[in-house]
Amino acid sequence: MCFGDKLNEEQIKEIKRVQRQLLLSFGQFNILNFKPKLTKIIFKNRWRAKQGSKTDDKDNEFVLSYTDTLLDLELPDGNEKRKLSEGEMVSQCSEFLDAGTDTTSTALQWIMANVVKYPQVQEKLFAEIKRGMGETEDEVREEVLHKLPYLKAVILEGLRRDPPAHFVPRAVTHDVDLGGHVVPKNGSVSFMLAGWDPQVWEDPMAFKPERFLGSSGGEEGFDLRGSREIKMMPFGAGRRICPASGLAVLRLEYFVANLVWKFEWRAVEGDDVDLSEKQEFTIVMKNPLHAHGGGSGTQQILPPGPRVFPVIGGFLFLLKSFSELEPIIRKLKAKHGPIISLRIGSRPAVFIGDRFLAHQALIQNGAVFADRPRASATNKYSSSNQHNISSATYGPTWRLLRRNLTSEILHPSRVKSYGNARKWVLDILVNRLKTKSQSHSEGAGAGVRVVDHFQYAMFCLLVLMCFGDKLNEEQIKQIEGVQRQFLLSSGRVNILNFTPKLTKIIFKNRWRQFFKILEERREVLVPLIRARQNKAKQGSKNDDKDDEFVLSYTDTLLDLELPDGNKKRKLSEGEMVSLCSEFLNGGTDTTSTALQWIMANVVKYPQVQEKLFAEIKGVMGETEEEVREEVLHKLPYLKAVILEGLRRHPPGHFVLPHAVTHDVVLGGHVVPKNGSVNFMVADIGWDPQVWEDPMEFKPERFLSSGGGEERFDLTGSREIKMMPFGAGRRICPASGLAVLHLEYFVANLVWKFEWRAVEGDDVDLSEKQEATVVMKNPLQAHGGSSGTQHIVIKCPLHEDYYKIQDCPFV
Repeated sequence: MCFGDKLNEEQIKEIKRVQRQLLLSFGQFNILNFKPKLTKIIFKNRWRAKQGSKTDDKDNEFVLSYTDTLLDLELPDGNEKRKLSEGEMVSQCSEFLDAGTDTTSTALQWIMANVVKYPQVQEKLFAEIKRGMGETEDEVREEVLHKLPYLKAVILEGLRRDPPAHFVPRAVTHDVDLGGHVVPKNGSVSFMLAGWDPQVWEDPMAFKPERFLGSSGGEEGFDLRGSREIKMMPFGAGRRICPASGLAVLRLEYFVANLVWKFEWRAVEGDDVDLSEKQEFTIVMKNPLHAHGGGSGTQQILPPGPRVFPVIGGFLFLLKSFSELEPIIRKLKAKHGPIISLRIGSRPAVFIGDRFLAHQALIQNGAVFADRPRASATNKYSSSNQHNISSATYGPTWRLLRRNLTSEILHPSRVKSYGNARKWVLDILVNRLKTKSQSHSEGAGAGVRVVDHFQYAMFCLLVLMCFGDKLNEEQIKQIEGVQRQFLLSSGRVNILNFTPKLTKIIFKNRWRQFFKILEERREVLVPLIRARQNKAKQGSKNDDKDDEFVLSYTDTLLDLELPDGNKKRKLSEGEMVSLCSEFLNGGTDTTSTALQWIMANVVKYPQVQEKLFAEIKGVMGETEEEVREEVLHKLPYLKAVILEGLRRHPPGHFVLPHAVTHDVVLGGHVVPKNGSVNFMVADIGWDPQVWEDPMEFKPERFLSSGGGEERFDLTGSREIKMMPFGAGRRICPASGLAVLHLEYFVANLVWKFEWRAVEGDDVDLSEKQEATVVMKNPLQAHGGSSGTQHIVIKCPLHEDYYKIQDCPFV
C-alpha cells in the first residue's frame, strides 16, 4: 500500500528492521529533547544515529500507492508552494508503515488471545461464519463480512477491552477552561482511551462481545467516532481521530474471521491465557501467545506428548518401526486428544487422528501441508536427492514429475490401453493357481501363501507398465529381488540417519551394505532404461512394429526436462532409477496387500462371496471366463466390497510424512516447519462416530437403501471419512488405478474360484508391519504348519478342486 510493489522477503525484512529500530529508539532518545544544544554535544553519536539514512524509493507500477500521492503533493511555503523533500517523504512513509502495523497486530493478538481464553466466543464465531458461507469455501471474503454481526461485536469488544494504546496526547491552540480547570497552551493534554468506565459498561473488565449486539442478536449500530457520545475511543476522537480507523476495523474483521475459519484455537490443557500487559510501542501482552516452544513466561500451544530426554528419547523413537509406534501413538491420542507430538530423532513429529483436522489440514490448507520433511541422509541417496514424486519438496520439480505420471500414464485413455496387460497378468495368476494344484497331491508339502501369487502378478503388471515389455520370468525375479531387498532395508537403515557423520564411523558396515543395495538396484534397472532409450532412438520406422507396443513410464521419463535454475535439463540415469523404483514399489505391495485382505474377508464371510458371485453372474452369464473391465461399473456390491476392504484394512496405517511450508496452528496446536506431520489413516477409517461397528466387515454400508452404489468420495474433497490413499495435494496419484486393479482381480478371482476355509478353521485377521500392514498369518491355500490359515479353492465353472502348493516366484 505504501510503495505499490510486492517486494521480496529480503527487502521487506530490511524495511521492517529500520522501522523497528526507529520505533525502539523513542524511549532512548527522549533525553535528547532536554536542552537540545547541550545534548547535541553530550550525545553527539545518538543525534547522528537519529538523523538516519535517506532512501530513494521509486515506483514503476500502475498501482496507486501512498508514495505516488506524496510525489505530487505541494505544501504551502509562504506565498508559494513546494514539493515534499525526500526527507519529508521518508517521514511520511515511516509514519504510514508504523501506524498500521503495531497497532493492528497488537489488537489482533489481544482479540485472538480472548478467542483462545473463551472457547464459547470461538464457537459462536465459527457457527456464524459457517452460516454465512458454507463449509467448502477456503476464504472468508470481504464481501460477506457485513453479514457477520457477532464478528463485528468481537472486534469492538477487543478494541474496548484491550486498546493498543491507553493514552493519546493533544495540545490546545490557546489556554482553555475544561471541567472548571485551565488547559494551558504551552502544555499537553492526554486522554485515557481504555473504555473501562463501569458507569457505561457492566462488568467492564470481562470480555463480552454480546454487549455490542441488539436484543435480537443483530448488530447494534455503534459510533466508534464518538460524534454523538464517547463510550470508548480506541482510535481517538474529533478532528485528530485516526484517519485509518475504518481500514483497521476491516483488517481486524477479515483476519479474525479467516483465522477462526481456518484453524481451531485452544490453549494447552491445564494452561490459561494470561492477559497481563506491558508497554512497548503499544500496550502488548506481557506473556504473548506462543504457537511453539517457549520457556517459562510463554503461553504454549503445542501438541501434547510424552516427556523424553531430548537426545536419548528421540533416538529411541527413531529405532522403532511404525508398527511399534502405533500403539504408543494410540495411547497418547486416548490421553491427550486427536493431535499429539513425539520427538523422533532430532525433529518433532505431529500425529493427527481426527477426520475434521485432517480435512482442515489437507484440503482447506492443502498448499501449506503439501511439503515433505527435510530428507534424511539415506533418503537423499535412495531418491537421488529427493528427485521422485513421493519425497520431492512441494514446488516446480514435484509438480512436473507428478503431472508427467498423471497425464502420461494414469490418464483414463492410457489406463485403458493397458487392458491387455491386465488380462495377461490375470492369466498368469490363474494358470499358476491351477498348475500348482494339479501337480501336487493334497498332502504333499507345505501350503502356498496366496499373497505371494498376488504380489508376483501385480509386479508383472507394474514391470510391463514401467518398461513396456513382457519380460521373462528370470528378469522379473531379478527386478523383484533388488526391489524387495531395497524395501526391507528401510527399517535397518533408520539408525544411520541419527547424526550421519557419527554413524558413518560407528555403523560403517551397515552404510556399506546400504550402498551395495543401491548399486545392485542400479545395475538391474539401468539396462532396462537404456533398452527403452535405444528403442526410442530407433523410432517407429520398422514395418514389423509390435502391435502390442504400449507407452511405458520409462518412455515418458526420457523426454522429461527438469527446471535447473534458468535452464532445463534431462533426467540423469540415477534419477530415472529412483523414479522407476518408486513406480514399481508404489503399485505392488499396497495393491497385493489390499487384495489379500479383501480375499481374506471373502473367505471369512461366505455370504459376501455369495452376493458377489450372484451379482457378477447377473451381468455376464455363466459361460464367460473373464469378468471384463467394461462390466465393472455394473457391479455396485463389488465396489462396496473394495471400499470396505480399504476402510477396514488400509495397506498403510499412516501416510508418508508431510511437512508444512511454515509454522501453522491446527486444532489449537502448532505444527512446526522443522518437523513432520502424519495422519492416522486406520484410526480415521475406524471412527465409531462415522462408522457403525467400525471393526466389522460390512460392505452394505457403501450401498444405497435400494442396494445400488452410494457415491463415495475417496479423495476426501468434501469431507474425510476414510483416507486409504491419503488426501489433498499429496494424495496417491494412482488411487483410481489401484481401485480398478482391485475390482478387476477380486471379481475374476471370485468368478473363477470358490474360496472357503478348511472345515474347523477360521481366518485370523491379526496384523503385522512389513513394507505395508500385512496379515500376521497370511492365507495359505493348502497344508502348512501351525500358525497358517488353510483354505481350499474351487473352480465354479468346472467343479474341479485345486489345492495350491508352493510358488516358485517368491
